[in-house]
Amino acid sequence: MRKILLLLAFAPIAAQAQQGTFTTKSMTPEIALNAARAALEHCRKTGYQVSVAVVDAIEF
Repeated sequence: MRKILLLLAFAPIAAQAQQGTFTTKSMTPEIALNAARAALEHCRKTGYQVSVAVVDAIEF
């Protein structure tokens, strides 16, 4: 019985620790450049004058 109570007492802490982690996916520079060029070309074809930028969400 005591072991069960200890497990129940620490279960919320373990759940909170898991919520703080996440994974991300990153593009290669080549893919980012291709996406920016495609967006620019699409906008030019439809008559918009735009600037295109690709930024990284991760700061070091």
